[in-house]
Amino acid sequence: MRSLRKLICMTAMLFASACSDTDARDHLQTAATQAIDAGAGTQLDLNAALPFRWDTLVIVNPYASAEHIDESLGFRWRDSRRETVMHNDHANLLVFLERGSVVDAVLLERRFGDFCCVEQNGRFARNEAVFVVTQDQLGLRLYPKRVGDSVAAAASAAFRVQRR
Repeated sequence: MRSLRKLICMTAMLFASACSDTDARDHLQTAATQAIDAGAGTQLDLNAALPFRWDTLVIVNPYASAEHIDESLGFRWRDSRRETVMHNDHANLLVFLERGSVVDAVLLERRFGDFCCVEQNGRFARNEAVFVVTQDQLGLRLYPKRVGDSVAAAASAAFRVQRR
């Protein structure tokens, strides 16, 4: 009886964590798609778009190894080998932290929002996780809008990065 109860609890916890990941991905895809569809100059505010608890966002670009993911997070994450984007050109890994622990991670396909121009160790406090849709020769991309920047300043900074 005790092992049956334990099995039920473990199954429920696994189901809850799977739902959490799916919910985060759905919220993120919806918010990013709406921002991209609205066009250049639109802001994507992840603080407002994502209803779960997190205080830090780490964005890992395509082709990152598990070691790079761990370095970006500042600790060895048990799922970094599973979530590696080393051989994946089609997605960015967004890892959400709460007090230094991973609460969720989403491998977001770049067609839902391309964060390719975020620095290699793209780390954002929740109130700084605002991005601006910008048009370049490859299409629409999401660039960070730093606190105090206007949308025009973020777009201008994005344009300078592209010209290098």
